[in-house]
Amino acid sequence: FTDGVLTTTNLGTGQAIKQFALGSNAFPNDISVSACFQPSPVEPVLMYAAISEGGPGIPGEGKVTYYTAGPGCSTGLSNNARPDSLTGELGGFDAPAGLDEIFPFSPTGAFFALAESGSTKNQLVTLGMAPSTTRATGPRIIREFKTGANPVAVAHLASWFAPNVGGSICRLGAPLCPQKGIAFTPPPCWYYGTEQFPATPDQSGDPSIDLYVCARGAGRVDVLDSTTGTPAVSSPISIPGVRFVAAPGSQ
Repeated sequence: FTDGVLTTTNLGTGQAIKQFALGSNAFPNDISVSACFQPSPVEPVLMYAAISEGGPGIPGEGKVTYYTAGPGCSTGLSNNARPDSLTGELGGFDAPAGLDEIFPFSPTGAFFALAESGSTKNQLVTLGMAPSTTRATGPRIIREFKTGANPVAVAHLASWFAPNVGGSICRLGAPLCPQKGIAFTPPPCWYYGTEQFPATPDQSGDPSIDLYVCARGAGRVDVLDSTTGTPAVSSPISIPGVRFVAAPGSQ
């Protein structure tokens, strides 16, 4: 954060392989990494990372930078199509904060979701890829959805949880909130007017398209459809003092 440096390594290496200077006033807030995937049957595997940079604290001075991994989704080697380097940035953001990797379940072509939490912006931004012949590229904005004040983190249910079965979180008294008794197995957790149910992994491969956004300034979690921005029936979830939201990885 202080040095404004991105460091890469390979699993099992135990030490830094490359470092990239983001700039003395970058103040990076978060990083999110895509899966290692093959864009088409005739292309090599590919992996991206997005870095949110708060900048000097002036509205519009924040930015998001993309990194594209080297051959085999690794770092330390590079070629023109898989450069193992920073490959583009997009400015104009107001205090970009938490990131979530939402590829491949977003039908809009989005790879990442960003919580933008500055004084002039309280919104969720979905980010895709700028046009490129090699796919080594920077970000572009796909959609913007308004949220509660000061959104700082965003997450979604992992793909091995069924989208509308098993785990859920909803506001007590809201339409369709199950409100099952404590005798229900596994038992729910009642917390600040919400009912939270443990999820049962089903390995369905069908991810939830709902994004959970921690709106810290509003003391709530907004649940939004990542494609349309439509609030879920459980949204917003009031949790006074909420500071973060997270979910297990999708891979």
